[in-house]
Amino acid sequence: MVAASARLVACGAALLVTARAGAAGESVPIELRYDVHTDCPDSDEFQRRIQRRMPNVVLAQEGRRFDLLVRRVGDRSVATLGVDGDPQASRRISAATCDAVLDLLAFVIAVAIDPESHSPNSPAPVPPATAPPATAPPATAPPATAPPATAPPGPRSTALPSAASQHDLPPESPPPTPVAPSVLRDPRSPTPLDSGASPSEDDSDRLWSLGFGASFEGATGVAPAFTPAGRLGLALALYTDTWVEPVLRLSASRGVEQRISVDAQRGGTLTWTAGRLEICAARPLANRALRLGACGGAEFGALRGEGIGVTPIRSDTRPWVALPLLARLSWAPSRLFAVEAYGGAIFPLMRDEFVVRSPRTSVYEVPVVAATAGLGASVFLP
Repeated sequence: MVAASARLVACGAALLVTARAGAAGESVPIELRYDVHTDCPDSDEFQRRIQRRMPNVVLAQEGRRFDLLVRRVGDRSVATLGVDGDPQASRRISAATCDAVLDLLAFVIAVAIDPESHSPNSPAPVPPATAPPATAPPATAPPATAPPATAPPGPRSTALPSAASQHDLPPESPPPTPVAPSVLRDPRSPTPLDSGASPSEDDSDRLWSLGFGASFEGATGVAPAFTPAGRLGLALALYTDTWVEPVLRLSASRGVEQRISVDAQRGGTLTWTAGRLEICAARPLANRALRLGACGGAEFGALRGEGIGVTPIRSDTRPWVALPLLARLSWAPSRLFAVEAYGGAIFPLMRDEFVVRSPRTSVYEVPVVAATAGLGASVFLP
């Protein structure tokens, strides 16, 4: 889970030569890279939509390159269109359905290829004048006794209004101005021309997604043995116009109390509690449901130790400060639910030692590097 006010005609500013060739009826080759979610039509259907606007467009391994990526964001489809890998020429648009997004993208590509024929200022064709009917032949003179024949009506013709009289006619409605796609970092307002929907700020896609998660994990380094722990947290995913999506995670964990024996009578217990802040970079994989991410951050908490079998019994709570470095693999079968596995290293910044007295014996010392791994699930706001 992953962003820019441009005008449609600007998409084709660099394609003037190609546009004139297309206008002359020559084939216009383009290279199309098509990566969409499962609700979208296939690439053949999208090619037909482009060719309905530009019949001479053909797909090839040459020509201008258009990189199309469509993904689901909440209840909308969000698309990023790249042109020749140039970040300044990329466009980001959204609509309620993938069909509507692809209709607008086909129009954008057609404008990029031939801006002149798709310009809103292009003059409308003038209808041809209606041909006048053929002139009837003159009537034959009737006999003297017959009444005179009535002269036939003169020929009628339909002529275009002259320039001087055009002001008397109602003005012709100008052609509709095409809707410009939103800029790269504001995909809120565009609506496809033939989608039947009106733009609305309230119905726009979000640039973020908030999830609530729980996981079961285990860690070393907080006690001599493997320590099970439960974790609850929040995840805020930000959708950008890049191939890597940033994710901010905030969670808290508490480990199961670990009992450590020094000898038959003496020992102690250790309990670990900590909060964790992570900043992650998630990379969507080929099928868009899988994401691979790397995370770094900080842990702040406490490690509490208490003696057993010693007099007097004493306890001590020491601060826990560590730097986690984790890898995460998540799978989202729907936009509302995801499961993930994670693991990595933890580097404690404070290495305390817990001891019991009489005689003084070390119970545990925090190591230089610890490890953690876990499985979890998250639900996201619709």
